[in-house]
Amino acid sequence: MSQVQQESIDSYHAFDPEELGREQRRILMVIKRNGPITDREIAIKAQLPRHSICGRRNELVELGLVRRAGTKYDAETLRNVITWEATRRVN
Repeated sequence: MSQVQQESIDSYHAFDPEELGREQRRILMVIKRNGPITDREIAIKAQLPRHSICGRRNELVELGLVRRAGTKYDAETLRNVITWEATRRVN
């Protein structure tokens, strides 16, 4: 294994949740406790406006902390929607 590969692995495992913003931490904890969960459900449980969820959740996906879990039918919106779950990186 090269030094670069090992540094990447070390960085991956060295994630510190304190480095996240307040809304990111709040959203991550809601997903961790309730996933698989939709963006609409995240907004309700986190008590945040729906429009603030997607951006923060996408940032968590890019960090490897959240992933797409699947889809489910949302009776309120009458649509199939994406559900999200925390990855194993989140303790």
